[in-house]
Amino acid sequence: MRYGLLLTLTPLLWLFAQTKQLQAADKNPILYAPDVLGVDRLFMIALKVPPDAPEIPVTVPDSVRLLDRTPLPTPSEIRKFYFRTLQPAKRAEIQFVLPAGEVIVPVEIWSFEDLRQYRTLKDVQLPRRWPLGQSLPELKEQQIFPTGAEGKTPDEAASGGWLEMSDEDIWAMQPDSTVPRWHWVNIQFGCPVHGKEIYEGRPYYPWIKEMSFPWKWKIECPVGHELYPSNDFGAGDFTSGDFPDDGIGGGYVSEDKHYGFIAELSQAYCHRMLQVAPACADGYVATGDIRYVHKALVAFSRLAVEYAYLATMTQHRHRNTVGQVERFGQGRFDEGPFLSRTGLTVYAIDQPGYQVKLALAYDRIFPAIDQDPDIIPFLQQKGLDVQTHEDVRRFIEENLMAVWMQAAMDGSTQSNEPYHQWGLVKMAEVLNYEQGRDFMDWLYDGMGKMRVFVPNTYFRDGATYESTGGYNGMHVA
Repeated sequence: MRYGLLLTLTPLLWLFAQTKQLQAADKNPILYAPDVLGVDRLFMIALKVPPDAPEIPVTVPDSVRLLDRTPLPTPSEIRKFYFRTLQPAKRAEIQFVLPAGEVIVPVEIWSFEDLRQYRTLKDVQLPRRWPLGQSLPELKEQQIFPTGAEGKTPDEAASGGWLEMSDEDIWAMQPDSTVPRWHWVNIQFGCPVHGKEIYEGRPYYPWIKEMSFPWKWKIECPVGHELYPSNDFGAGDFTSGDFPDDGIGGGYVSEDKHYGFIAELSQAYCHRMLQVAPACADGYVATGDIRYVHKALVAFSRLAVEYAYLATMTQHRHRNTVGQVERFGQGRFDEGPFLSRTGLTVYAIDQPGYQVKLALAYDRIFPAIDQDPDIIPFLQQKGLDVQTHEDVRRFIEENLMAVWMQAAMDGSTQSNEPYHQWGLVKMAEVLNYEQGRDFMDWLYDGMGKMRVFVPNTYFRDGATYESTGGYNGMHVA
């Protein structure tokens, strides 16, 4: 009897426990908070508060700065608070004084070197940097494709283009990767005012973007020519006006429709940043002017910082889904890792082309890197541990190139085949590492599958499987 009674009560006890957990979760005012952050990164905390509650007092430690918050009055029970990290902290406690009592939200803030430390997340080795769990075993030794640029006599009076931009401006061109990137504001509904009318003149990517630096963080409707969002995102304003888009909390939302104004701009700006080093390398080849080498190194180094961040903070990579724009919050470190088709700073299918361009750009300036007297003090000013030009080369190759190579092998640069294989091969060719046989093993016998690609992916007449309906086509009966 006792055993039978226990069997009868067990489901009731389980239901009671689940009900208590749900009640506790419902009383939890924290709707979203991150767990681990990097230094100098944006983040948001969202709380559930009665709409008629007064302004919530917030206390932050020295490692965090409060930037903005949901303005009052508000009809919503969601209060968002926006912050920037300033310095590393094992436990940075942010205090909110709610009507129901005090709430402490702890976050951990990692330095650049903390991000680079070897660790595992769900049995996956981090950072995702080749070779996994090791420092870079060698460096590029020589230029692969000679240009003759070093033999040219530069015109020291020449100016214009990238030479006119300060190092600080080039550094600032790279958006914070905590901000989602996407290539449509809202592909289904178009503009919040003019709807699908924006597609009548230009079916794809109709929004108008001003691409001169400093970034305006405004996107223009092609119909009414109004600018979105209404807030001044670049100035730390996340909430003002009728069409605010905070970039990190779901975009502008109207009638459950999400509009990613900031996300589309952020991706456009990331694309622009990836073009700086190749353009400067071309300038050096054309003129022999070492100043172009310096600007290219600034751009390479800024990308290296961002790629090193994304090697560990995989939740902030460009994931191939609009969900990254619509999600409430920026994701948490402990939710990862996210590797396949994640694209790093831009869409995965665009990555291989940039791999090739950046690899060739690095090769073009390679003989002149040691001649740049200004790059070492500039990077030291940024708090980076570089003492020699060899350190500069190691910094770029380890944090940018080696992360990119591992990303390709992880499927993060996945594109139409064999595009991502081409990106890896060209970068491997330029780096020319002896241990680069690892790349060839992946390419031919691993997931690069090139040993079987040609005989199994093309028809005898040279047509690809996509031509029979595998991609944007119609199946023929």
